[in-house]
Amino acid sequence: MNTDEFKAVLQAADFMISNGEYELAQDMIVKAMQHLRIPSGEDAEEKANERLEIETELTRKYLKTKQLEGKTSSLNENLFMTTAVKTLIVCFIISLFLFLGVTAVRKKITRGVNKIEQSLSMSDMRKIKIEAMISRNPYLYYKAALIYEKQDDIENAIEQTEKALGLAPDNKAYIKKLKDLQARQASNMKK
Repeated sequence: MNTDEFKAVLQAADFMISNGEYELAQDMIVKAMQHLRIPSGEDAEEKANERLEIETELTRKYLKTKQLEGKTSSLNENLFMTTAVKTLIVCFIISLFLFLGVTAVRKKITRGVNKIEQSLSMSDMRKIKIEAMISRNPYLYYKAALIYEKQDDIENAIEQTEKALGLAPDNKAYIKKLKDLQARQASNMKK
């Protein structure tokens, strides 16, 4: 290959580098380096200088492609990490909003039940029973049992607590309340 052909190879390598085809540019540069010949003849010294310049330029281009290839892979890794971090942050924010929303709803429900409990009459008790039967919410049965207990209607309080336990058999508060109510009923029968 003569000097013009090597310059054409360098231009082609620049074009490939600008299009991000680093491996193709590297292959072309390596093949061009294999075609470099040791100069001989009368103008061997001048050709040796040209060969050295061409070899230096080819080596520089080859190293540039390696460096750019490394930067591209590290950019891809950084992009992946950035995307992963953004995804984690979004998931955290969503879960935080869900948690806060559930907590707020739970507080509102508790506040509402407490207000209802304070102003209940017997007709309201029937409404709670119906709501509990419809929604299958053991907490409403338990609240009804507490209201019956306050009115000294132990038999209905036990019945409501048993219904709550039927829906939530592992709830320790319901189990304890049932035992207390049964003990209270037994002590009332002894009197």
